[in-house]
Formats: sequence, C-alpha cells, structure tokens
Amino acid sequence: TIRSESDNILSAVLQIMKEHPEIELVNVEGHTDNKGNAAANKTLSRNRAAAVAKWLVSHGIDKGRLASAGYGQERPIDSNDTEAGRQNNRRVEFHIVDKKAAPAVPETKAPKGVRAGVKVPAAPAKKK
Repeated sequence: TIRSESDNILSAVLQIMKEHPEIELVNVEGHTDNKGNAAANKTLSRNRAAAVAKWLVSHGIDKGRLASAGYGQERPIDSNDTEAGRQNNRRVEFHIVDKKAAPAVPETKAPKGVRAGVKVPAAPAKKK
C-alpha cells in the first residue's frame, strides 16, 4: 500500500521522468527496519519497491525505464534502536542509473553509476 503522504514525492518523480526522457533507467529500492524476520523483510522491501514501480507505470512511465529491488534490513540509513530511526529505515529510494556505466541493479550490491536518490516514506507492515 502506498501512503497518501507519498503522493507529492511520487508525483514529482513522475513529472521529472516525463520531462527528462534522457533518464533511461531508475532503480526503485525498497528497504525495511530490522524488526521481524529477515526473509520476510526482504519480501516486504521487494513488494514496496514493486508497488512504487507499478504506480509509476500506471501513470505513464515505460516499464523498461524502471528496475526494482528489495534489500530488506541490509542497508539502514539510521539507527534501529529508536522508533524514529526505524521509520527512517522503512523507505523506498530512487536511483538514476547511468546505463553506460553499469547494468541494472543486482540485489547484492548498490548500483554503479548512481547519480541521485530520493527517500519516500514506506507504509508500515500490516499486522497479522
């Protein structure tokens, strides 16, 4: 589920991609905090990234310009010791990839040729 508070950021990414066809590839990366099972977090992060990529495609971006990957809890940007830090770690990032420098993103390491990143708050995981 994409939260309504992400609409402005997603709309801005959409506009930039529409106005700049020279941006040939954007990698959409999903991330989580360290709560819960690592394998489940990996799946959750993949689903987050895929949902954002799907949103962009549904709003007119060619799917060939997007790649998505989920990294789970592997790449925190903040401490997982506080709720604020965990919230920062639950995110989706956009990375413009220079296709001449590297192929699309493998899930084991960061993409080469990254020029920019944008943080989008992620929806919290649904409780079962």
